[in-house]
Amino acid sequence: MIETQAKTETTSEKNQGNTKENTKVAPKTVIKEKTHNKDKKPEVEYDKLQKVFLAVSFDTTENDIQQLIKENDLKYTVKEYNGTPKSNVYKIAYEDGVAVQSYADSGDDLEVTFNQDDGTLMFAEYYNDKSFSDAILYNYGTYWEFSEKKPDNKYSGYYYHVPGDNEGGMTITYDNGNSVKTGYHKMASGKKAIQKVIGKAKK
Repeated sequence: MIETQAKTETTSEKNQGNTKENTKVAPKTVIKEKTHNKDKKPEVEYDKLQKVFLAVSFDTTENDIQQLIKENDLKYTVKEYNGTPKSNVYKIAYEDGVAVQSYADSGDDLEVTFNQDDGTLMFAEYYNDKSFSDAILYNYGTYWEFSEKKPDNKYSGYYYHVPGDNEGGMTITYDNGNSVKTGYHKMASGKKAIQKVIGKAKK
């Protein structure tokens, strides 16, 4: 067992006005009117842990995570876990006491799990302490009710979840035909998952 510790849209909308053609004069006259979107939502601001989660993808490597930790001056531990396959788990946080993997202090954290054999990303889980909820990027491997053996499967993607909640979400069906109801809600993107967590934290 090895454990180490270190410090570590706006979419600009091009508002095109309505084009009116005056057919009573020659040559044709085009009148353009500028319109403004008064209902445009403000840009969401993400903190450092949330930005690191959003930077994680199925192609992320351990070197990538180490660089993201360093760039954002975050604390972390990394620990080997037995299983099939064996894994390396990075726990990232703002404080040393939250980043430890046993008997940790409460606080926001991000856990990123890699296959120890080939280095591929298995899953990442961002936990928000205030909202008591998670944003998850699942690729493959055993993660609570998920147990897919290969990457890029039918359950690979982003999820929102409240720890302990096992109702109201998707149903997972296993290869043997058994199924289980869960509290995991499929999200269209990492930003949607994080925004769901942030929205709950503001209530």
